[in-house]
Amino acid sequence: MTFSVSSFSNVVLLLTLVYFMFAVLGVFLFSEVNEGEIINEYKNFSAFWPSLFTLLAVSTGENWNILL
Repeated sequence: MTFSVSSFSNVVLLLTLVYFMFAVLGVFLFSEVNEGEIINEYKNFSAFWPSLFTLLAVSTGENWNILL
């Protein structure tokens, strides 16, 4: 268990970097998308934090099929 902590931290850091890159890219590409039934004030790409929360929701499977 103690040997796997360093590997786990590497995986978490890599995932954080990937989420950061895709959140910035999402803001750059999709910031002009209008809000509607699915894209609301919580799930959008208008700023960094909402786009990060949107990516986390999609990656955990929370209504990903509706959003995509």
